[in-house]
Amino acid sequence: MSILRVICANPQCQKILRIHSWQAGKRIRCPSCRVALIAPQVAGLAAATALEDTAAQDALDAPPPLWMTALFWLLFLAGFVVVVAAAIGFEVYLYVDGLPANEGPTATLLLGGPWKVVKVEAGRDSAAEPPAWSAKGNVWTFHEGGQAETGKLLEERNRYDRKPTNGFRTWTWKTDGNQLTLTNDADADMKFAVVRRSQDRIALTPPSQEEPILVLDRTAAVKEFPEIRTLFYGGILAPMLCAFLLAWLISREVFYAGCLRFALGWPLTAIFGLALGAGAGYLLDVLDDYSHPVPYWLVMAFAQGILSVFTGFYLAVLSCLRPA
Repeated sequence: MSILRVICANPQCQKILRIHSWQAGKRIRCPSCRVALIAPQVAGLAAATALEDTAAQDALDAPPPLWMTALFWLLFLAGFVVVVAAAIGFEVYLYVDGLPANEGPTATLLLGGPWKVVKVEAGRDSAAEPPAWSAKGNVWTFHEGGQAETGKLLEERNRYDRKPTNGFRTWTWKTDGNQLTLTNDADADMKFAVVRRSQDRIALTPPSQEEPILVLDRTAAVKEFPEIRTLFYGGILAPMLCAFLLAWLISREVFYAGCLRFALGWPLTAIFGLALGAGAGYLLDVLDDYSHPVPYWLVMAFAQGILSVFTGFYLAVLSCLRPA
């Protein structure tokens, strides 16, 4: 069933109306000026069927009830507020996460890095190999929010090789005087005494004299990839909005009656969300040379799939309230 466009015969109205193909040649009423007119015939269209009833005499653009229009704009505004609140909440999270978690001279010294292990001084009677994350050449970065990273770099890109098998670790760090404590889920807590040997050199000395001492020099800042704002706005928020708009436009063209879009708009939102999220993640994987243990495309597709459940339902409800 196709949709035709006709112009209201009232010279003071001239509104473009949409009608069903089977209404051609039949009496319709303009929803704007309420003038009755006969829809023009179109060559090649079949004759009207039993679908022509009294209610079908109005053009398709008959306005919805006032309560539906009011509820539509209320929900539309609520969706806009949710998106803005998500962006604001994300920025607040970044601000809080960037607040210093440690204070004092030792914390200030460590934050002045990153630091690169240039020498591993063997402990007394120690024949054991140091763990991979503390090997010579590894870079240690201490972030203000209390997170730390250690590991090798992709030298040509100055970014961490984030594969744990190559020694990459993420830690929670805290200081107490000159004492540094590193904590994570994979390894036992590590404690060091931080000793400043020169302007750009420190030593991390473990409590036991049998364990090796790590000597670190200040080095260039490690490039972060991807930048977390790019990840959120470009990989999550933007694909979600694009999926919503694409599903709305396509379902609008396929089904005119608003509630019929419920069956199409919801799954379309999920499909587009998954596809756009996976595509954005795949692009990040290519740019990152697949150095993350969990592929970005998988993370992005999962995130978009969860969001699509809610945005698809939101689209379906809006479609029922706004048939035009």
